[in-house]
Amino acid sequence: MKEKVRYTFIDLLRGWAIILMIEPHVFNTFLLPDLKQTGWFSIVTFINGLIAPAFLFVSGFVFEISSGSKLGDMRKFKLPFWKKLWRIISIILIGYALHLPYKSLSKIINKATPEQLQSFYAVDVLQCIGVGLLVLFALRLIIRSDKIYHYTLIGLTILATAISPIFWKTD
Repeated sequence: MKEKVRYTFIDLLRGWAIILMIEPHVFNTFLLPDLKQTGWFSIVTFINGLIAPAFLFVSGFVFEISSGSKLGDMRKFKLPFWKKLWRIISIILIGYALHLPYKSLSKIINKATPEQLQSFYAVDVLQCIGVGLLVLFALRLIIRSDKIYHYTLIGLTILATAISPIFWKTD
C-alpha cells in the first residue's frame, strides 16, 4: 500500500484556522465594549477576517491532493466517488443544520418567523466550502486534461474575483 504524504504546512494552517475560529467568539463575547473602540481591535478584526479564506484555501488544496490518486475510480462512479460526494454534501447540510431555528420540521414549518427562516437560508463559509468543492469535483470529473482543468480554475477564479463586487453591492 502506498504511504500517505502529510503536508505539515496544511496541518499548521488548519490548526491556526481552528484556533482563530474559536477566538473571535470568545474574545468578542467577553471583551469590554470600551476595549473594542481601541486601535488594536481593528487589527484583531482583520486577522479574524482571514479565517474563512484560510478554510476555503485549505479545503480546496486538500481536495486536490486527496482526489488525485483516486481520480480513475471516481470517474467510473466507484466507491471513492460516492464517499467524496457524500462528504461534500455533508458539509453543505451541516452548514444549513447550524442555522436551523428548531430541531423539529413541524416546528420549523409552523412556528418559524420570517427572520428565523431568513437566517436559515443565509450562506456562510461552510456552504461556500461545500459548493466550491462540488464545483471542483464536477470539473475534475468532466475535464480529463490537467492543463485544461488548471486553466479552467484560473479562469473561474478571475471571473469570481471580477464579479464579486457586483454581488457585494447587491442587497
